[in-house]
Amino acid sequence: MPASPSIATMVSNAEEPDQESDDASAEQSSAEPSSDSSLSASVGAGARAVAGLSASGLGQSALSQVRADVASGAVVSGALAKAQADIASGALTAGAIAQAEAALASGAALQGALSRAQAAIFESGVMQASIAKLEAAIAAGQFRTRSSAEETPSSYSDEMKSAASYFSHTEKRIGSLQELHASVAQLTSKNPSLRFVWRGVRDASWGLHSGLFLELMKLNEVVPPKDQPSGPQPYPNEHQMIETEASMLEIARTDWRMDDGSPLELLARMQHYGAPTRLIDVTKNPYIGAWFATEASEDTDHIDGRLFAIATASPIAGATTPKQADTPTRNLTINGQPFWFGLSTPEAREDYQWGTGSRRRIWVPPAYDPRIVAQNAAFILDGVPLTSRRVAPYFKINTESNYWKRSDLLAASSIYAKMYNPERRAQANKIQLVPTFSWRVSPEAKDEIRSALEAVFGYTRATIYPDIGALSSHLRSEFASFATPLEAG
Repeated sequence: MPASPSIATMVSNAEEPDQESDDASAEQSSAEPSSDSSLSASVGAGARAVAGLSASGLGQSALSQVRADVASGAVVSGALAKAQADIASGALTAGAIAQAEAALASGAALQGALSRAQAAIFESGVMQASIAKLEAAIAAGQFRTRSSAEETPSSYSDEMKSAASYFSHTEKRIGSLQELHASVAQLTSKNPSLRFVWRGVRDASWGLHSGLFLELMKLNEVVPPKDQPSGPQPYPNEHQMIETEASMLEIARTDWRMDDGSPLELLARMQHYGAPTRLIDVTKNPYIGAWFATEASEDTDHIDGRLFAIATASPIAGATTPKQADTPTRNLTINGQPFWFGLSTPEAREDYQWGTGSRRRIWVPPAYDPRIVAQNAAFILDGVPLTSRRVAPYFKINTESNYWKRSDLLAASSIYAKMYNPERRAQANKIQLVPTFSWRVSPEAKDEIRSALEAVFGYTRATIYPDIGALSSHLRSEFASFATPLEAG
């Protein structure tokens, strides 16, 4: 009798049921159900059914027993033992054992054991509709084999020249203050069910990266796409990010004795003073985002800036009101550590929607610094993207079957950024990728927008950065403009 695989093995090799998608090519390219033996297929379907019921919070104690029985082989050996006992007692003929063995070989016994387990769970209070849905999904062959290519380094696509290459296919252009007003109004009116956070950058070729990711890129000696390297690029992965964060927190707590608060707040304070973290600064105010996109700088005043609008949740068909998006601090830590420190496998990260692009964790920190309030600030928290063949069709380079590679995606963003046209309504997709939108801000528009934001809203460097650190930096950089020169003679 073949050995029964463990539940962990079966779950790691299967996908969740697909959901309705607006992308026909992505739907067609999803992997078909595995053509393994009928016993393996029954075991895989059974394991996914059990995992699905568990994820719904149903019949936990019964499910634990089912998992243990399947993993140990008890469900099949028990069926055989019962048949043998019945024969010994004269209750059955010898032909019954042959029938039982044939059922085991075909996988029918295991499927039958699962059916009985489902019935027992149902009698203990499990909703019939949940079981019916899982059984229908199994029958339809909707459990698909996972492609496990995540975090494997890749080269760049020929089309990838900079982060701007990735954004260019969906971006729109803002050429004046009026166009800024119109763009914000159009996006929000076409997507009434979405909330947004905003991020502005002075250079349109800059990506959507955290400071920690950028520093690890330098450490790993990643060659940017503009230099046209030929081989795979060693972009940071989630393991490297976590190990570095753990070291930073240990140094802060041990050497600097900063061990009296939340690790999230400690990371936020460290970032405020220049340390690299995975926190990505955003604002809830589109005009503050525009201020950062047009911020005065001799290095960038003559080139395009970029304004990002990042949805806080996936679009839901028919929804007209936004979902609550902010994540409380208490939900981000476990036993004094960031919760993602415990996500050691791709499967665990998928379970927590960490690095999948299907969930945005928006954290609004306590107002420990005047900048938090002045900028209406928040942070995006997410993992390094989990890439696979299943996800690739949602990241097309063009209308052909050409997809952005892993290195392309990471050169553009350290989190999943599924780009949409900001002049159209974002449609739901099968894997619930959260939309991101962007506009180029022309050099001609920068001065006009900056002047209007100062005159109408009072947004200046002093009000956006209302703290002594920003004042000191300003006085140092602008010293020659206000210092009194020594009079001659």
